[in-house]
Amino acid sequence: MAGLQCNANEENNSIGIHTNNDEIEQKFIEITVNELEIPPNRIIIRNLGESMRHVYFYHSRVFKRLREVINSSEKIFKRKNLFAASYLAGIFDASGHIDSKGLYIKRISPREAILMQNLDIYTKGGRITNPGAFLMLVRGTSILAGQAAIKTPERPISRYKKGISKE
Repeated sequence: MAGLQCNANEENNSIGIHTNNDEIEQKFIEITVNELEIPPNRIIIRNLGESMRHVYFYHSRVFKRLREVINSSEKIFKRKNLFAASYLAGIFDASGHIDSKGLYIKRISPREAILMQNLDIYTKGGRITNPGAFLMLVRGTSILAGQAAIKTPERPISRYKKGISKE
C-alpha cells in the first residue's frame, strides 16, 4: 500500500490511486477492506474519463502510518526481502508502464532511484535498465509486472558449427 501511495500528491489525508487497470483497482480495494479494515462504503471511485479511475478513501491514522513508512524507506531498501519487493511492486503498479522498449516508472523520484540501486535495480530517466533483475525481485507481488514478458537474447551460432559441412 505504501508503494502505491508513495508518489501520489494527495491532500486531506486521502489514500488512493489513479488507474485504468481493473486488477490493480481490485487489489487496492481488497487490501483496504481486508487488511486495513476500512468499510467498503467509505471507498470512493471516481471516473476520470477514458477508463481512468481515481479510487481512494479518507483515514488520518492510515495516512500518517503510510507517510511514516515512506519517509523511512532507507530501511526498506537495505535488503532484498518481501517488504522491499512489495514496496517496489506498489511503485511499479501505481506508475509503471510496459512498452516495446521494456519497463518504465513514470514518476520515480531521484531518491527512490538511488534507493533502488541498493537492491541492484538500476534506472535511467525512469526506464529500468535491468528489467530481468527487477522482475525477479517483484515476481508474485506486482500485478503489472506479471504482464511483462522480457525477451531473452538469441544464442549466437557458434563459428565452429558454421564451418562443418555435410558431405
